[in-house]
Amino acid sequence: MIRTDQFLISITCFAAFFPWVTLGFLNFGSDIQLYSTLICTLVLPLVFISRLAIRTGFTFTLDKTFYGVLLFIFGCVFSILMILVKDGVSFDSLRGIFPYLTAILWIVFVSLVSRDYKKYILNTIPFAFFIWFIVGLIQLVYNRDFLVSYLNRTVITSDRGVISLGSEPAYFAMACLCFTIIFFMQKKKVLTFLSFFSLIFLTRSSAVIFPLLLSMALYWGIPFIRTSTKSNLRFLSVLFIFLIILLFMLFLLFSYDLGFFSGMDSSSRIAKLFSMFATLDFSGLIMDGSFNIRLTHYAGSLYYFFRDLGMPHGTLMWPEAVTKFSLNSRIFWDTGLNQTTRINSGLGTILFEGGWFGVTIFLGLYLILTANEFSSLKKILILIILFIFFMSVFSIKIPFLYVTIMLYCTNKMGDIAVNTKDVSSLKISS
Repeated sequence: MIRTDQFLISITCFAAFFPWVTLGFLNFGSDIQLYSTLICTLVLPLVFISRLAIRTGFTFTLDKTFYGVLLFIFGCVFSILMILVKDGVSFDSLRGIFPYLTAILWIVFVSLVSRDYKKYILNTIPFAFFIWFIVGLIQLVYNRDFLVSYLNRTVITSDRGVISLGSEPAYFAMACLCFTIIFFMQKKKVLTFLSFFSLIFLTRSSAVIFPLLLSMALYWGIPFIRTSTKSNLRFLSVLFIFLIILLFMLFLLFSYDLGFFSGMDSSSRIAKLFSMFATLDFSGLIMDGSFNIRLTHYAGSLYYFFRDLGMPHGTLMWPEAVTKFSLNSRIFWDTGLNQTTRINSGLGTILFEGGWFGVTIFLGLYLILTANEFSSLKKILILIILFIFFMSVFSIKIPFLYVTIMLYCTNKMGDIAVNTKDVSSLKISS
């Protein structure tokens, strides 16, 4: 029978995968809702007390990831202080510090529970995925408005993928990416395929698919360059087969209407983007509204970070800053202020609002991810991949990101334990 602590921790991590779902109360107008973080806030003290009760309750402080966690928390705390200093205490400034408070709570929570409770956490994740998958499938084949009343904001258009339980296709794609990573680590082939299938065919989110393809090419491609000729030939053969299959799938997806997949034809946004890359004609890319908002927000936040030598700007200055930045620009033309007054880039947000303290947040995440990585090349690749995804869609306010990161870290520690024949292996098993 499952114990109370196992149940509470499992429920908390399960709730982390539904941050955009609203129940109609405690709604402060943002996409990310309070519910999962509120559950985490209530359960965290109980977890802390239970850790005090056992001798090995805080052994995670001996892990290499602990230093990354400390640096991450340091950056978040001082970013909060900078926002309050720059913006004062108001409803808008309190909304501005919420992502940093969320990040602190979740990084502490998963650090405490990911080692001893990983089995119970992993048992809940397939249920979370199938809820996302089934809702997305129903939206695709039956009704695109299915369950959207439980979301605070929605972006639904005929030329984009479905949103499932996220506010827009990119958020659905983020969830699918995390599911794919977790299932891949567990070696659950069917679930890995289904989650990857959802990422490509249901979300059709260029904001996630293009960074993913680039990251896969970097992570699995570059290390083979330094190996033997035989290994290179084997890798090139696998890569060639993979590309043929991928191109065939994309050909079916973006060139034909598959009947029961309504709207999946060459007129979709991502099909147009693939066409631009295939023909090397990027003139239409700049005019794509969704792409240009992200481009403008990322470029604008970086511009002010370097112009002001990394000084924090707080949260309330952004609308005025991005308006000035995009004024009379032919490239950075869409400020996105008609949709949101927040920065549409995870990395851009922490750099603009927290300045150099935002750099420590990013560096903390990097140290967590590479704490158990011995290859210098892999560390560089992880830095590039982290940069790519935080430049585009990921941000520190997404709870399931921390669950995924810590499961990845426990999996890496398990690999080390297996390689050293340590009987206390932590490897995630299927």
